Amino acid sequence: MCRIDDRQQLGPSALLRLFDWEHEGDQQELRRAGYDPNVYYHKNAELRRALDQIRDGFFSPEQKNLFQPIIDALLHQGDYFMVLADYEAYVKEQEKVEKLYRDQNEWNRKAIINVAKVGKFSSDRTIKDYNDEIWQSEQVNLPGEAIS
Repeated sequence: MCRIDDRQQLGPSALLRLFDWEHEGDQQELRRAGYDPNVYYHKNAELRRALDQIRDGFFSPEQKNLFQPIIDALLHQGDYFMVLADYEAYVKEQEKVEKLYRDQNEWNRKAIINVAKVGKFSSDRTIKDYNDEIWQSEQVNLPGEAIS
């Protein structure tokens, strides 16, 4: 799941809409209201069919219970990450992705823009930020290495 600042960095020209809850408060409000994943399971036939196939061993015929922990987490243990609540919005977004992919010029344009904007998310920058904001250690330059 991406963060809001990730969405802000990539902007509206991003290849894909960064999919997550728009505001953390939405998720908290749903929890406070008594989130029940079974409501989403029973409301959406496509979702129900997919989960039933997983439960019934359709994808693991040799080990029918292989994915039971996933079913338990989603339907019997509260669906902590609210996957079922996100399902319909995710499917709609996937349909947009499929449509965009069919327009190869636009797909390629957005892919190039995405690549150009992801530098902020490099591990080097992240570690430097942690150091500057949290650890506050002195930088060590190794012989023969240029560190900015």
